[in-house]
Amino acid sequence: CGGGVQRRLVRCVNTQTGLPEEDSEQCGHEAWPESSQPCGAQDCELTEAPRCERDRLSFGFCETLRLLGRCQLPAIRNQCCRSCPTPGDGAPSRGHQRVTRR
Repeated sequence: CGGGVQRRLVRCVNTQTGLPEEDSEQCGHEAWPESSQPCGAQDCELTEAPRCERDRLSFGFCETLRLLGRCQLPAIRNQCCRSCPTPGDGAPSRGHQRVTRR
């Protein structure tokens, strides 16, 4: 989706030998097919991301990944969706809570 261009090589070929013609004027008696065409022109479907209920990996591991700056990686953000919420989500993040141990 979103658009693109499909391209192909168009050559003049001798139908009896199957070899390319040195002189493309030999194929002048017929119209040449298009060498490119638009594709994927349909609109992209906007799908809502699945709701994050909890991290799929342990909290400690997700917290370590967050501290190492790995939340920017989509696979990590997906596995640790509570600790690494998508920016602007507004979802509560356990990884950003201050914990005091006594």
